[in-house]
Amino acid sequence: MTKKHRGLLVGYRLKLAAFFHSEYAMRHILTNKAYNECVAYVPIFKEKLMQIFEHMYSEDIVDAFVEHHVFFNEKYHEMDVYSSVLNRRLVEHLHWSDVKINSLFAKVCETIADDQKLSDFISKISEISVKHGVYATHVDSFRMKKYSLSRISNENILFSTEKMFFNKEFFDKMNDVTTWFAMQNTCDTPLNKRIPADQVLSIFIDVESNFDFDDIVNKIKSILAMVVSESNAEKRSDDDSVSRYYLNTFFNPKWIKDKENEISNRLFGLIMWDNVEFKKMTQKEAFIDTFGVIKLYRDNTECDADMCNTDCVDFDDCFNSARRLYRTASNSIKKGRILTSKDEKIPIFNV
Repeated sequence: MTKKHRGLLVGYRLKLAAFFHSEYAMRHILTNKAYNECVAYVPIFKEKLMQIFEHMYSEDIVDAFVEHHVFFNEKYHEMDVYSSVLNRRLVEHLHWSDVKINSLFAKVCETIADDQKLSDFISKISEISVKHGVYATHVDSFRMKKYSLSRISNENILFSTEKMFFNKEFFDKMNDVTTWFAMQNTCDTPLNKRIPADQVLSIFIDVESNFDFDDIVNKIKSILAMVVSESNAEKRSDDDSVSRYYLNTFFNPKWIKDKENEISNRLFGLIMWDNVEFKKMTQKEAFIDTFGVIKLYRDNTECDADMCNTDCVDFDDCFNSARRLYRTASNSIKKGRILTSKDEKIPIFNV
């Protein structure tokens, strides 16, 4: 196996990468000043939809407006295989057989087309979703879930992970100059009259180019896993191999360790950052508060104190360790993706 492919994440590590990637991306969206106006309008838009759809309202309907915009926007038409899967999500989220929901959805789409402010909002929130690979429509609600090690265990982590959207940057990497993936009408292929499916997945490879064989195989696995798992949600959670390649489709994973101390410390940094950013605590206050919720490991050893206080002889050492975790989380959020302690540092502030 080449050095390049040793870096691919598998199993639980990949699920952890997906979880932390989505958490950093959502916080990046929430705190990015360039997105402030759009983010502020999310709950307003949802309130309007609640009034229109009443008891039929759900977050899926909100997501459907993003899916609808991306699916029909010419800017994204080159994302052919993703567009096909996106249409599946749209059909599922709108309960396509429900005439009333679809009728109301169509009317709202007409209203959006005639309202410049609404149109700009849908365009921007969709653009943000595509850029960061998450549903930006969840920016006002994603932090409502509880954070703990048990909730991101191998058995539970998929239920705690924010729903992935289709990342344009990763799509471009999947479809390079040597490969192209597309959904084609079966009638336009040699499989016509041989299978009942209306569409088939087509894979185009420039076999005369100097391509990396393992890289091509991994791309095929990822795209196929996405198509299969989007068609059958149970495959996504029950079949680890499909789940692995499915998640790998959406972002370029960084190495992330699956040891409890590493997971706990990364989660510690995330919650500590939340306390500083959203509860306006100092780093020291945030450290003490977070200590009561998430385990802190220093030099791979868990602190065995029941509570943290400034009188503890190890307080300074623990606090310095926590600040490093905070910096890593802060830097990851600023970039909207996973960074490690080896990546660039940012200054310590608000001690």
